[in-house]
Amino acid sequence: MSDIITQKEIEKNLGDRLWRLNNLYVIKDENGTMVPFRLNEVQVELHRGLWFFVIIPKARQLGVTTFFSILYFDQILFSKNKTANIIAHRQDDMKKIFKNKIRFAWDNMHPWVKEMIGEPKSDSAFEMTFPNGGSISVSLSSRSDTVQFLHVSEFGYICAKYPEKAEEIVTGAINSVHIGNFVSIESTAMGRTGRFYDFCMIADRARKEGKKLTLIDFKLFFYPWWIDKRYILDGDVIITAEEEKYFQNLKDKYDINLTRQQKNWYVKKKVLQGEKMFQEYPSTLEEAFQVSIEHAYYNKQMSKVFKQNRITNVPFDPIATKLAAKSKMKLILIGNNLVNLKKFLDGKKFKGSVVES
Repeated sequence: MSDIITQKEIEKNLGDRLWRLNNLYVIKDENGTMVPFRLNEVQVELHRGLWFFVIIPKARQLGVTTFFSILYFDQILFSKNKTANIIAHRQDDMKKIFKNKIRFAWDNMHPWVKEMIGEPKSDSAFEMTFPNGGSISVSLSSRSDTVQFLHVSEFGYICAKYPEKAEEIVTGAINSVHIGNFVSIESTAMGRTGRFYDFCMIADRARKEGKKLTLIDFKLFFYPWWIDKRYILDGDVIITAEEEKYFQNLKDKYDINLTRQQKNWYVKKKVLQGEKMFQEYPSTLEEAFQVSIEHAYYNKQMSKVFKQNRITNVPFDPIATKLAAKSKMKLILIGNNLVNLKKFLDGKKFKGSVVES
């Protein structure tokens, strides 16, 4: 890697963060091959639109955690006394992020840059501290230390599987980041519950209403599967009428025009992913959060209903209520909570409204 750029080039461009990101670091690609880190389309947009608090619902394998790992590593290397923490959702991922992103980037950096920065003063299994007072760590949680850069990976998973840990991250780790510093949260979606969903909906509402964000308001970035140019497939793939209807709805409702190769990829990927396709590879933000939670009642049925575009918002209609009363009909308003619906169908106590004469 040290032969790719010269010391003279580095000295000339060292003050340019975007140049550093695209020239000083190496990563392992999806095949495990060492390659220069170059911002992809998603990462370019994130860098261009960077805000103090960002939240990113997304499809799989778009390089979001890699981007923030390298960005925050760069920030602590080329600033004084800055601290970054990356929170992983599982032990194995914590090891991979530190070893394959942070440690790997440092070990393969240009020797002149490493000499200028100085060897880490403290170098443990999941933390590196440098002579300039900068440090970066990867952990499963963070409560007490004040950090200037915090990234939370797969927060939707944490909220769904470990709600107490999610609350600890919100009340501890996020609260440790003072106003004017940076928090980034990314995840695939896992249903319409939990802090990740709440944060995304608040940010999406602010975006739609054109609100001016404060320094601690989340800015929303959503990245669907079709934004990745790798997600294409050649070959003779049969697309059913139902699948064509789904693709047509994306075009008509969201102006998403997919190529035949993209449709091929989606159809084949859906065979492998099954009911988790919306969760892992959403086409729209709305779809991402329509995913059926594992073990939820009627998940297959509701997934089909959503795919057929049969879900909508229905306002309460006082005229219809009067007509129902006149006809001696009972109206039961439950909402879209499947567990609550199951309680009603089983004759148990449920949350909702009953209108009857």
